[in-house]
Amino acid sequence: HRRHSDSEQTRKQLEVLRTTAHKLLEDFTEDLQTVDPLIQTVHEHVLNARMLPLRVLFDQLPRFVRDCSRRENKSVELIIEGEQTRVDRHVLEKLRDPIIHLIRNAISHGIEPAEERTRTGKPAVGRVRLVSQQCGDRIRIVCEDDGRGIDHKRIVERALERGLISQADVHRLTQAQIERLLLQPGFSTASSVNELSGRGVGLDVVAQHVGELRGSLHIESEPNRLTRFVLDVPASVATLEGLLVEVGEYVYVIPTSAVVRTVRVRPSDVLRGAGGETLFRWETQALPLLSLASLLGWVRSTEWGPETTVRPAVTVDYRGQAVALLVDRLLGTQTVVAKALGQHLGRVSGISGATILGSGTPALILDPAELIARCRGSAGGTASVSTEEERPKLHPVLVVDDSLTTRMMEKSILESAGYEVD
Repeated sequence: HRRHSDSEQTRKQLEVLRTTAHKLLEDFTEDLQTVDPLIQTVHEHVLNARMLPLRVLFDQLPRFVRDCSRRENKSVELIIEGEQTRVDRHVLEKLRDPIIHLIRNAISHGIEPAEERTRTGKPAVGRVRLVSQQCGDRIRIVCEDDGRGIDHKRIVERALERGLISQADVHRLTQAQIERLLLQPGFSTASSVNELSGRGVGLDVVAQHVGELRGSLHIESEPNRLTRFVLDVPASVATLEGLLVEVGEYVYVIPTSAVVRTVRVRPSDVLRGAGGETLFRWETQALPLLSLASLLGWVRSTEWGPETTVRPAVTVDYRGQAVALLVDRLLGTQTVVAKALGQHLGRVSGISGATILGSGTPALILDPAELIARCRGSAGGTASVSTEEERPKLHPVLVVDDSLTTRMMEKSILESAGYEVD
C-alpha cells in the first residue's frame, strides 16, 4: 500500500512538472514572438542610423568642378540628380575618392576646350552629369560627360607600349575589352603630367574602391558624344544576401549580387577550348569552368571521378563575362551580417569579409571576381577542372588564440591560402 502511495505521489509530481514545463514553453514562445519583432525593429533603426544622403558628398563637388575647370581653362557645368539617395556611412566614405577621380577624369580627358567644342557644333560649356538611383538594396551611380569619348586607338597604343597586350591581340579585342584596359594599375593616356592627370594613378583606383564595396564598374562610350561610368554598389555593407556553398569541409558565402545563376554540370557538358582551358556548354554558350576549390588553394575535392555524374556550379559575372565555378554543394541563400577581417589579418585577396552563420559557424565571404582575376593573373595559373588529384605543398602554421571563434576563422583563412594549420 505504501509503495502504491509513493508511486502515485511520484506520478502527480511528474504531472505537475510536465504541466509547469509546458507552461514555461508556452510563455517562452510567446515572449519570443513578442521580442523578435522588437529586435528586428531595433536592428532596422541601427541600420537606418548608419544611412546618410549622398548630398553629404555631392554638396562638395560644385566647388571642386569649378576649381578643376579653371585650372584646365575649360567651361564645365555639373548637373547632380538623386542626391537624396541614402547609403551606408561606410559606403559613402568609400565612394568619395572614386567619384572625385571620375569627375577629375571627365574634366581632364573628356571635356574639350571651348573652341574645339564650338567647331564640332557642341555648346561651349561642357556638361558633367552625376546621377544616383536606388535599385532595391543597391545604388547605381552614373558619371557621364558630353566630351570627346574614349580614344580606343590611343588606349591600344599605350597598352602595346606597356606590354599589356601583344600585336596579335589588337585585332581580337572588342571595344569593351579595350575600355577595360583603362582599369589596369597606373594606366593613363595623358601625354603630359599636370595636377589633374598623368600622375600614375588611374581608373584602377576607382575599380579597387568599388571592388572593396562588393560593387561593379562598367564603362560606356560613344565617340565625340559621351563617356559614361556606371558604379553599382550595395546601399549598405552591414548585411548582404549570400549564396552558401560548400567546398571541402567548409562553407563559404558568395554575394547573390555576383551570381548570375546556378547550374548542374554533367561530364558530357565539359569540353576543352583551343587554348586548353576547360569550358562548360550551357545552352548555346561555352562558359569558362573553374574549380572554386582550386581558386581557394584547396586540394581539388570537386574534380571528376569515376562515380561522378553531376556537379553543382555557380555562374558569376567576371568583367561582363559569365564564368562557372564548380563547388561541392549548394546550401541555399541567407542574409548575413558582414564583418571586416580585422587589422590583424588585413586585406586577403579574394576574401571580402567574414560572417557568423545562423548555425554559429564562421564563414568567409568571397569576392569571386577577385579570385578569378588572381588566378588568371598568375603565371600559368588556370584553376581549371582536372581529373588528376593535385596536392599542393602545405606550410604548417600554429594558430594560438583564446577565442574559439577567432581560431576557427583564422584557421579557415590560412587553409584557404594554402597553409596546414594546427
